[in-house]
Amino acid sequence: MTTNSRIIQSGSHIRMHLAIQLSDGTEALSTFAEEPLDFTLGDGTLTPGTEALLLGQGAGVPQERLVSGNDLFEVWQEAKLHWLTAADFPQGVPAVGSLVAFAGPAGEEIAAIVKEIQGPRLLIDFNHPLSGRLLRLRYHILEVIGPDPGRGGDVGL
Repeated sequence: MTTNSRIIQSGSHIRMHLAIQLSDGTEALSTFAEEPLDFTLGDGTLTPGTEALLLGQGAGVPQERLVSGNDLFEVWQEAKLHWLTAADFPQGVPAVGSLVAFAGPAGEEIAAIVKEIQGPRLLIDFNHPLSGRLLRLRYHILEVIGPDPGRGGDVGL
């Protein structure tokens, strides 16, 4: 596909590569070695914070930014730390630092991290795993199309 010079706005269709690295250099996500993301702004592919970062930009040169995980995902909240018991883990007690999945109220999967173990109790962090961290965001917007005039350019974000 060819590069399109349109500017990203609500409802734009975007093809892009994206990589997220932790401050220690660990890569949390990258599409640079695979197919690019292909999505419509507002369809839920990216978080609202990541979409906000892209608004007003066009296709072109690869970019890199230092960003807060609080801005891209959600603000880290102490209220999302919860003590659970070892009995809550019938498959065995996970190690500190393990990513564990729980079923949410609507049946959705919620990821959490084991932060601490004190005897039979485990401190579980239900914040987004990248919240509260300094992140290096690399992205290359390859193409911007639309928004589709039939949609009025506003998808209710």
